[in-house]
Amino acid sequence: MTSFIKTLFVATIFTILCVANTPVSFAQDETAEQATAGFMEGLEDFPLMEGLIQLKDETLAFDSEKGRIVELYADSQSSNKTQIIKFYKETLPQLGWKQKDKDGLSFEREGESLNIEFSSPKPPLVVKFSVQD
Repeated sequence: MTSFIKTLFVATIFTILCVANTPVSFAQDETAEQATAGFMEGLEDFPLMEGLIQLKDETLAFDSEKGRIVELYADSQSSNKTQIIKFYKETLPQLGWKQKDKDGLSFEREGESLNIEFSSPKPPLVVKFSVQD
């Protein structure tokens, strides 16, 4: 009888997963391509351009009663400064950020300011995103 219950339990779980169409993944390592999709860790709704890889160990976040400071870094082996600026000039306004300068390196949103800086003008380069409120 115990064997029957175990089999029934496993069959039930399998059926639930199939019906729910829930993909199950046991992979633990992210590829560089997967790491470049979506949003950056450490700052809500801040997009990570495809081709950039967030340097998570370099993230700095400081929160106090007077405000917060968040610094995020991303590495680019192939995208150049012009491509990155174009992406953020087009994407950030859709998320409520307003461009402050004509170069597309400074933005504002709800009392926060965002600055984008580059380690060099061409790849490979590191992009620094600083947010302060």
